[in-house]
Amino acid sequence: MEEARSFVGAGAGVNVFRKEASATQTTSQTVPSSSSSSTSTATASSTTKPQQFWAIKVGKTPGIYTSLPEARAQLAGTVKPVVKCFGVRARAEAWLRGDLEDSGSSQSSNTEVQSSSRSRTTLESFSSLPQLAGSKRKLAPEKPAAMSIAKHQKMSTLATREDESLSALLSAEKTHYANLKPGMDSLPPARPEPVIIFTDGSALGNGKKRAVAGVGVWFGHGDPRNISEPLGGPVQTNNRAELTAIIRAIESVEEKQDIKICSDSDYSIKCITQWSPTWIKKNWVNSSGKPVENRDLIETILNYIEGRKRKGSKTIFEWVKAHTNTKSGNDYADELATAGSRMHTGYLG
Repeated sequence: MEEARSFVGAGAGVNVFRKEASATQTTSQTVPSSSSSSTSTATASSTTKPQQFWAIKVGKTPGIYTSLPEARAQLAGTVKPVVKCFGVRARAEAWLRGDLEDSGSSQSSNTEVQSSSRSRTTLESFSSLPQLAGSKRKLAPEKPAAMSIAKHQKMSTLATREDESLSALLSAEKTHYANLKPGMDSLPPARPEPVIIFTDGSALGNGKKRAVAGVGVWFGHGDPRNISEPLGGPVQTNNRAELTAIIRAIESVEEKQDIKICSDSDYSIKCITQWSPTWIKKNWVNSSGKPVENRDLIETILNYIEGRKRKGSKTIFEWVKAHTNTKSGNDYADELATAGSRMHTGYLG
C-alpha cells in the first residue's frame, strides 16, 4: 500500500503527484431497452425522456444507435457521414433499408456540414409507414384530426429535440473537419504519454567526513539512458545525490518531451515545487535566516523546467515509497545509485 498523500507543487510548469491507495468502486447501471413501439413513444409520461434512434448509413459501423455519444463515435473520422435521427425504431430500420425517402438525411464533408431539413418524423401519420418485410401485422393508420392537443404538443417537442440533437452532432463533425490541416484525413494524435523516469541518490556513510555518494537514473531494463555514476564535488551527501539524479534525468530527454520523474526524496520534490518560490523572494535565505543549502542544484533544475515549459512540455514529479523490495523502478534506481557510490576512487567498502 502506498502512503495516501497528495499535493500540487507551486513551481511554474510543474505537476506533482503522490501515489495513493484507494479502493476500487464499482457502480452498476441499468440500461433501458432500446426497443420501443410507436404507441409507447406517443403515450410515454411527460417526465420520461423520449427514446431516439440514430440511423447511420455511412460511418464506421452502419446501423442504429440509441444515444448521441454512440452515434458521434461512429461518425468520428468519417469524411462524408450519412445519418438521420428518428423517434421510432421501425422508421429508422425502414430508412436504412431504403424504404423511406432519403431527403431528410444529413451528410458532412471536410469543407462543410449540410444540416438536414426540419424532421417531422413523429408528426407524420403512421399510415405513411411502409409494411415491414415478413410482418403479418399492419399498423393501423392514425387520423391527424383525432390527435389530442396535448399529444400533438408532446410530439412536436420530440421533433424539436430530434432536430436539436442532430444539429449538435453535425456541429461536432463540423468542428472536427475545421481542425484538419491540408493533407490530413483525421485529427492529430493525442499527446504522447510522458516518459517515466525513476531517480535515486545514495550516500555511503552519509553525514560522515569520508562519505561517498552516487547517482542512479532508471528508464527501463536495458535502456541505454540508465545512469550509475559517482557524485561529483567535495560535498558528498544523500540530498545532493538525489537532486543531481533529477538533473541527470532531465538532461537525458529532449526538451519537447513530457517527463514524469519518480523519486523517493521528499526533500528534493518539496525544494522544487513548494519551497523554491519563497526562497527566491527572500533571495535564497531560509526560514532560519541562513543561506539555502544546495542552491546551485535547485536553481539548475528550476532553469531546466522553465526551458522545457517554453518548449510546451510538462515536467511532472511523483513521490514514491522507498525500499519496497518489489523490484519496482525505484528499487532499480537505488541499485544504480549504490553502485555509483562504490565507483569513487579509493573506496574501500
